[in-house]
Amino acid sequence: MLPNVKFCGITRPEDAFAGMAAGADYLGVVLGPSPRRLTVTQATSVVTSTRGVPVLWVGVFIEPDLGGISAAVRTIGLDVVQLHVPVPTGFARDVTRETGARVWCVGQVIEGEVTGLEGHGGDEALDAVVFDASRAGRSGGLGVTFDWQRAKTSIDAWRGRARIAVAGGLNPANVGEAVRILEPDIVDVSSGVESAPGAKEHQRMRDFVDAVRGAHRP
Repeated sequence: MLPNVKFCGITRPEDAFAGMAAGADYLGVVLGPSPRRLTVTQATSVVTSTRGVPVLWVGVFIEPDLGGISAAVRTIGLDVVQLHVPVPTGFARDVTRETGARVWCVGQVIEGEVTGLEGHGGDEALDAVVFDASRAGRSGGLGVTFDWQRAKTSIDAWRGRARIAVAGGLNPANVGEAVRILEPDIVDVSSGVESAPGAKEHQRMRDFVDAVRGAHRP
């Protein structure tokens, strides 16, 4: 079974529609520091423009503020909360209880080892872990890959506990290899399908989905 596709860093309705037309399962808006950052009002405008179309919206958050996250989920109409910061044990459960949204947390991959997930070992509310490259303590939006072969053992240890998502430097040319090596449930791309930060290139979005569909797992 091939992975779901998420196009992250959506800033314009036309890019959202292009992603859906290409076959995306998830679209993401960034609500923390980033060249692709949207305000809650801007994100609401983008998300509501797609109402009635079968796609799930992911909000990327940097601050573990339950009240702020809950308000944003309800205002924007998010289906998934993606947390790019270590959070206390049980935080994912609290988010789901307050909002009904699924929760994804980010595992930072550094030299083949995963960090940032210490509070989630037994968290049944965690829907997915997004494994992303990390540099200088920062993950997400870097546009760089991590060593998939070296990290495979650490990532495989999470199978059965949460769905596996892979991000970091993916593009139409390399996503097939990532799928074959890591066998993820979700692949997550932002800069790899852009002409500039926040401006998606629609042909590259289609090429990315085609590459995922063309990947053959061992």
